[in-house]
Amino acid sequence: TEVTITDAGLVITEAGTYILTGSTTGQVTVNTDGNVRIILNDATIKSSEGAAISIENAEMIVLELADGTENTVEDASSREDEEIDGAIYSSDDLVITGTGALTVNANFVDGIVSKDDLWIEGGTINVTSVDDGIRGKDSVTVSDGTITINATDDGIKASNDTDLGKGILTITGGELIINSGDDAVKAEQEILITGGTVTVESSVEGIEAPVIVIDDGDISINASDDGINASASDIITDGLSLTINGGNVSIEMAQGDTDALDSNGDLTIAGGTVSLN
Repeated sequence: TEVTITDAGLVITEAGTYILTGSTTGQVTVNTDGNVRIILNDATIKSSEGAAISIENAEMIVLELADGTENTVEDASSREDEEIDGAIYSSDDLVITGTGALTVNANFVDGIVSKDDLWIEGGTINVTSVDDGIRGKDSVTVSDGTITINATDDGIKASNDTDLGKGILTITGGELIINSGDDAVKAEQEILITGGTVTVESSVEGIEAPVIVIDDGDISINASDDGINASASDIITDGLSLTINGGNVSIEMAQGDTDALDSNGDLTIAGGTVSLN
């Protein structure tokens, strides 16, 4: 269904594919038991009341960025339901794909939020946030795309700190460029990097999780405290480890009581190239 959005916004209550173009100061909301694909085709959604895209209920949401398009999403700085804390907010699984461009400006809390699993499979995505940039609860998986994050707090994170086996962040491809006021790449349970390019231009801690495994990829970190830190979380307090099996890791640290590589448990370097300054 092709939809030219207006200031009245759009309410989606049936499963299907919706191609959005035009602009709105309203919200795009989804409430259905089925699967919904939203294709942004030169769409500008700047909500004056809350989240710009709010998925209240769905089996799965696919947000596709149409080829050659420029899309903008921006939320209001306040809202009635403060639990909906992202400019793009999904209470269910969220997939972001496509080859177009998406600019996300988060004025309330976070930029892109999924309360379940979040996959980023493509697109040129620029997120500016007053708090966290991109947050998935159970997991975050980045396999492709170019993602630029400027966040006052954490850059990209998997936040589940109550269910064992979740809170996992995986990077298999794509390019991430992050400026963060706290941790650039963070997970409450595990971070696995098997490819892609991660450039942390500024951070307090570059990469932090209880278990961190780097098998491949190009990783460059500029940090003021710890470059890579294997440390306890609320749910994982033992078995902490940092393992580097491959890839290229370059860390530039600030002066003072700082650590380039810091494991509060085991530290293993079995391959790759590691440069610390």
